[in-house]
Amino acid sequence: MPPIPAEALAQQTASAILLAVLAVLVGTALIFAMGFAWRRRDLLPLYLIAGGLLTFLMEPIVDMLGACWHPAIGQWTAYTFLDRPMPVWLGFAYTWYFGAQTALCWYLLDRGKLRGKQLWVLWAAMVISDIVLETVALAFDVWIYYGQQPLLLFKFPLWWAAPNSTAVILAAVLAYKLGPWMAGRWRTAAILLPIGCYGLTSVTIGMPAFLVLNIPDVPMAVTQ
Repeated sequence: MPPIPAEALAQQTASAILLAVLAVLVGTALIFAMGFAWRRRDLLPLYLIAGGLLTFLMEPIVDMLGACWHPAIGQWTAYTFLDRPMPVWLGFAYTWYFGAQTALCWYLLDRGKLRGKQLWVLWAAMVISDIVLETVALAFDVWIYYGQQPLLLFKFPLWWAAPNSTAVILAAVLAYKLGPWMAGRWRTAAILLPIGCYGLTSVTIGMPAFLVLNIPDVPMAVTQ
């Protein structure tokens, strides 16, 4: 495994701004989801949002495999696992990205506003937005990708955008397809969809990058 930049510092102001923005996004998503639950008597969007927060528990594992480091110095730590500090803002980021965005995609599918090629367009838009947002945040050293990363653009390894975005689309499609069978108490099973889909896309799409990052002396040509 590549050496961890354990002494790195997070840019405190940028981290605080990121936390505030994400808190507003998550709060807004919760308001809309609670309104939907009240009108439709359906808690599915809230379960998906909760599932996004649950997916936050996977971050130390994918960080270890994908060579990503969140400095403890300069930001508030939510928890530490595998000797990796997980910042508070990242919990909000997971809740928004893997929870609220999954709920939104499910809502659009349920309303008949997403079909076929439109899903691919949405996936591509999510990939591009992930690249742009992470590139901006990385410019302010909020977190760090280290090691010999494949497909590096500025400070962002482009391969990360694929498993992230695919997990959201996959979870939304499964929620839409399985929704009619998840009635009553089974509705709560939707909480597991985001973490299950992220685990699946990380293991499949992310595995080539995980391998070249953690096998010693891989040539740069192979990495790329």
